[in-house]
Amino acid sequence: YSLLLPQVFVYSPSIYKKIKERLKQKGVSEISSTELTSYFSPWYAEHLGTIQSASGNETLKTWCDQHLKVNFYFFNFLSLLKLHGNIELLKQLNGLLQEEALLKLNLKTLAPVFTNESKRDWFYEVIDNQIKLWEVNMR
Repeated sequence: YSLLLPQVFVYSPSIYKKIKERLKQKGVSEISSTELTSYFSPWYAEHLGTIQSASGNETLKTWCDQHLKVNFYFFNFLSLLKLHGNIELLKQLNGLLQEEALLKLNLKTLAPVFTNESKRDWFYEVIDNQIKLWEVNMR
């Protein structure tokens, strides 16, 4: 694992819509932990991004490797969702972070995903530009 914070999940449009509707109907607090974990696992997600920290803190990386590992059926993966509702883990993480920032995104362009030329052009003009500006401002 290459571990570090936040985490990106990639879904197919149909799965994303299904999860969105379920969360809208029930709300996060009303969904069981098992169901919530399944939504943010390889069971539903096509891709789970790595957890990343801007500082590259090795102690934090080791802690995440040990404490954020999820075993869901035959999948083993790291997930920030393990922090959800777990006050003890949140306290431990807070102690490790101290004054450090928890933000690093290594985003790549998604333009090849768009087969429709007008949508691809829109993506390049608006979204790609905003992501690049945001990355520059975060440095």
